[in-house]
Amino acid sequence: MKPVFLMRDAVALLFWTDSPSGARLRAWLEVCYAAQGHAPKGARRLAVLRLLGALGLATLFTPWLVLGLALGSRVLASDATIAPWTGKTMLLLAWGLAGVYGRGILQLGRQDAWFQSVYRLIGQDLQGVPQGRAAAWVEPKASGGAVLQRWLAARRWAWLTQAVLLALVAVLAHLPLGLPTEVPWIVGAALWLMVWMPQHYDGLVAAAFGRMMDLSDRASEGRSAGEIGLNPGTRDDE
Repeated sequence: MKPVFLMRDAVALLFWTDSPSGARLRAWLEVCYAAQGHAPKGARRLAVLRLLGALGLATLFTPWLVLGLALGSRVLASDATIAPWTGKTMLLLAWGLAGVYGRGILQLGRQDAWFQSVYRLIGQDLQGVPQGRAAAWVEPKASGGAVLQRWLAARRWAWLTQAVLLALVAVLAHLPLGLPTEVPWIVGAALWLMVWMPQHYDGLVAAAFGRMMDLSDRASEGRSAGEIGLNPGTRDDE
């Protein structure tokens, strides 16, 4: 895969996580890990974890860029030598990136986006999965609702993270820069919140991903065991 296509898929994965770009990146990583000598199952798991780690980094550092743009817009707005539209443009970028952050990485307002992204990242074709089996992954009855409970907790935390980020953008964009003692504390508190909250969200999502991968592996092993049971002569021949 060419570097330009890798970059395109990486950006699409960050801002629209249920897109087929996730499947292409996972397949490319699987090939790389297989070339290093990993078994197919191990290469798949490593590829999924690698993508999950990349999404975790983006979840953690994107708010810093949003807050930097908001604070920068305030600094530019207070400088009489700079055109007023410069600060306003930077503030609009901050609001836009905050919205993309919620819709993409945090998956806000999209009922099936997380489910689709997980299925693609673990190597399943969503179109080829029967509706009954697909629904079983998200219904509370499935495996005691372990996957669903973890995802709902992550989703609630995502909404809270997005609300805090938007509030911080509003605060920093109207910060009184004439108070040098308070400004560093406000900026420091904002950065701390935007490190702690996305980290907690990443932990909840990772737990849901891990549980779903375990269930997928268990289902594969059950199918394999069933196939062996249907062919008892294989063991006798050995």
